[in-house]
Amino acid sequence: MPEGVVGFAPDLAVEVISPNDVHDKVSDKVLEYLEAGVRQVWLISPKLRSITIFRSLIDVQVLTEESELVSEDLLPGFRCSLKEIFQTSLSENFPPA
Repeated sequence: MPEGVVGFAPDLAVEVISPNDVHDKVSDKVLEYLEAGVRQVWLISPKLRSITIFRSLIDVQVLTEESELVSEDLLPGFRCSLKEIFQTSLSENFPPA
């Protein structure tokens, strides 16, 4: 398998914000993904129990724990309650704000 940069961008990038992440670095990473051609970036905040979906820098959707994560254009038929996502052991490491 060749090493180095892959010549294409994935359709989806998912980043989970950890307690040690710096806001500017996470924002830079989202921008890098979008500039590389990633169609959607999901930024998961266990602390805030939210997911921010970036389709571009101006097409941004924030989902709260009461929402359902749906992405018909990338994952037809995929549906997941955010309550289900944040009830996992991941949430135990990130208590609510």
